[in-house]
Amino acid sequence: MPQEREYFVIGRWSGPEIDVWKIEEAPRDPAERDDLLEEYRLDAEDAGGSIEIVYADTGAQAEETARREAEETAERISRSLASRARAADRRARQPGTSSRRRVRHHYR
Repeated sequence: MPQEREYFVIGRWSGPEIDVWKIEEAPRDPAERDDLLEEYRLDAEDAGGSIEIVYADTGAQAEETARREAEETAERISRSLASRARAADRRARQPGTSSRRRVRHHYR
């Protein structure tokens, strides 16, 4: 049975969608890993992408894991935003609440 390893998944994330550019097993040497991660991070940012680290048995599983995590994250963000919008709507409908502050003006 294979053991999970660290993989770099490089690409562009857009909500639940991923355009994967490269998948590579991370080096086991910590210094080499950090150097390569920084190099890939800079290259990805220059191209409008990013890098994620996932743990998997194979490169194909690393891609599946990255896609699943992207979908789960997008769903969590969507639920959170919907919940906040509903709470703001409830607050706006309560009597005596307003987004504008009322100030009395006295003229002489």
